[in-house]
Amino acid sequence: MYCNKCGKEMPNDSHFCPSCGAKNVQEDSVTQNLNDIPTQVVADRTTTIFKKKGLTPPMLAGIVILATVIAFALVYLVSHPKITAESVTISQLYNTDLGVGLRLNTPKSKVDQLLGKPESYEDSYLYSDTYLYANYKNGKLISMYIEYPNDRWITAKNTAVETTTDDLINRFGEPTSIEHDDKWWYYTTGYTITGFEINQYSQDVMSIFIYDQREVS
Repeated sequence: MYCNKCGKEMPNDSHFCPSCGAKNVQEDSVTQNLNDIPTQVVADRTTTIFKKKGLTPPMLAGIVILATVIAFALVYLVSHPKITAESVTISQLYNTDLGVGLRLNTPKSKVDQLLGKPESYEDSYLYSDTYLYANYKNGKLISMYIEYPNDRWITAKNTAVETTTDDLINRFGEPTSIEHDDKWWYYTTGYTITGFEINQYSQDVMSIFIYDQREVS
């Protein structure tokens, strides 16, 4: 080996240079080039560090999974904000008595939780406490229907049964289509159709039918 100070050759087991007298200490094994350390040794040391910190690989995996779940939950909340009387859209319904809103594709279990257990009514379900009819496919809400005199449900801009046709036009513009001898006015929002049944004598809304046109013919 060579002296760290003067560079002269000196015995490998010597701690002092015979030429200049400087103290020489062999390089500590801890400072060896990491490339010379076996991979398994590095892995073992890494695991030891995690254990000292109280973290193990399974715990780290759990943290990653939890972070992923939280991220998906945040995305859902952003894309499915709570429905209020002020925010309800023409493709949704809001119950002014209960303070809850409904949108299509809501799981039946969630609707049951909000409105109570429904009664089976022909090919639909009737939530008798709120007088709302609903249809489901694969456990998801595909249509909802209310009729006069049920004014506890509203859609956008406080629209409910007994809203006049003039108010409909002022709030939503001309309907996408008017069918069944002018009895039904339809407004389209993406795949969602909102239909208003019109009383031909009083020219106001008798019922509201909201459905997914991909699922309801």
